[in-house]
Amino acid sequence: MRLSEDKVRRIAERIVDEMQERGLLAYPRKEPAARSARVKAVYDVIIADLQIEEEIDREVDR
Repeated sequence: MRLSEDKVRRIAERIVDEMQERGLLAYPRKEPAARSARVKAVYDVIIADLQIEEEIDREVDR
């Protein structure tokens, strides 16, 4: 499944928001810049994982 960068960003935003709403994470800083940094961190993890999967898929295709 191919995911656009926008889709991954929306997923990252949802993960951060859902975890905060459920009380799974407590953030000392509530300002928008802090939320953006958390979303970016989740986004980076997802993108890195997708890149690894893409490399594996290319290896398998060879």
